[in-house]
Amino acid sequence: MKSRVAATQFERRGNMSESAIPNAVFKDDDPFLLKFLPGVDSTSRELRRDVHTLNTPSNIQLVRFVTVIGATGTGKNHFARVCAGHRQWRKFRESPDAIDIGRTHPDGIGPLELYTDRWASRC
Repeated sequence: MKSRVAATQFERRGNMSESAIPNAVFKDDDPFLLKFLPGVDSTSRELRRDVHTLNTPSNIQLVRFVTVIGATGTGKNHFARVCAGHRQWRKFRESPDAIDIGRTHPDGIGPLELYTDRWASRC
């Protein structure tokens, strides 16, 4: 069965370091991505790997924007929100001074809106 966002794609441009996380090395154990991009099929795994790669420290300054393309109803908006939310979530986890807004939730990760809506006015 195909993932809800199976047709969602993004185009890589510039010098993004794809070698940061080769396909064979990607662990697919990121709790944020597993929560918001669930699925056991290869497409879901590839989407999680792509978001993880986009938000790695070596690529964070290189990737200023991502164009998500796909047919109507394939989950482009959700995918874009997960990309943005994952970036914020990583900042919370990697900064000792940041207060993770999702820490009070049972799995330690709040709803996606906590990581995206708060930052929409700053973009």
